[in-house]
Amino acid sequence: MGFQVEIIFTNGLALSSTSEPLFLGDTGIDGYIALTDHGDVSIDILKISLHGTLVTTIRRSDWYSFAYYHQVQELLHLTDIKRPTDFVGDQEHAESPLKCFFHFEIPQYLKCELLGQNTGLLCDLPSSFPCANAPPKATMLQERCEGDCHISYKIQVHAICRRKAIACASQQIKIVPAFESGPPVCVADFPNEYTLAKSTRLRTGFLGLHHTAEWRLEAGGPVQLVLNQLTDPIRLSTTLTLTQLIYSSDNCPKWKPWDMASGHCTCTLVSSTFISCIPRSSVPTLQELATSTCLSRQNQVCAETRTAVQFSKWNESTLTLHGENFSSEVTRQWRSNASLSIDIPNDKYLVPTFESSLVSRRYKLVLHVHVTKPHRSAFRLTIPVQISYQKNNTQTSWSAQELASPPYI
Repeated sequence: MGFQVEIIFTNGLALSSTSEPLFLGDTGIDGYIALTDHGDVSIDILKISLHGTLVTTIRRSDWYSFAYYHQVQELLHLTDIKRPTDFVGDQEHAESPLKCFFHFEIPQYLKCELLGQNTGLLCDLPSSFPCANAPPKATMLQERCEGDCHISYKIQVHAICRRKAIACASQQIKIVPAFESGPPVCVADFPNEYTLAKSTRLRTGFLGLHHTAEWRLEAGGPVQLVLNQLTDPIRLSTTLTLTQLIYSSDNCPKWKPWDMASGHCTCTLVSSTFISCIPRSSVPTLQELATSTCLSRQNQVCAETRTAVQFSKWNESTLTLHGENFSSEVTRQWRSNASLSIDIPNDKYLVPTFESSLVSRRYKLVLHVHVTKPHRSAFRLTIPVQISYQKNNTQTSWSAQELASPPYI
């Protein structure tokens, strides 16, 4: 067959037989190079390289004219040189493969310098993922901006003899960054993007006495999801607070909601990828998206599920009197809570929330809450979700059997 080079990873995870292996950035990349059918072929050096490239493209259409913005950026370039003394195996048997172990540690300086900005704000290493959705449908002659990005990592191996490459091999991989969970997303920094509360008005009548009521549904703050492994189950939890404000005249009797509220909720986890062809020093917002000619966004539904919602008993929280001499109108406020636990199937790995000068990714949880009892009402809330992978402080160590293998000379 001839001299062949094969790349085998020892800490990679493939979610399917055809997918590229996944690696957590803090554990590094471990594996070995196997030389098969080597016979009496000798090599001088074995060059192992890890390359990372980010390609972003923005297509801007304005009436009949089109403008393209293209940016190519090198994220990573590491090289390791192996010599014949680094191989283990039996030299006398050609059918026995020779092995050479390698390890790549993802350097920490990638967080700022190689991403084009050193401001300390955009500091996370992007993970490798393709983002190429179908362009949104738009009417003719309407201005629109479409973006695409592709972050790829690749291991390359060259066997060199007398300054010539006699064999080579390459393998595409994916790197998922792992870092300590940071502070939650500040909703005020992203105006008009997240909705944590919503109100609706309804009128109820009983025996000729009419009460004007207002329902207000509120969700808890940003949700944080910290995963240890790529295949960990995904569970998001938040608290819903339903407030009922009853406006009535002073001469109306005290009215209390007796029936506990219940219904169902459709939960949708949506990812937003912001793509820019000009290095940025701040995180993009939806307002900047509407005015920028080189900034695009792509939305993708990651998962969707439906769960029941059962609120607790009503508790009176406040009593407010309005008008002159506090006699014209009375406002009573009742509250009820519900704990919402959302289980999402993890058949694919979730790219964590990250920010870079050209590409950033963040998530939101869209809740369609339908209250069916005691009064029908519908609400739509949007909660920011921050996803991260926990750092693993344990260092990778070689096994005793590998250390005891005889060196190849």
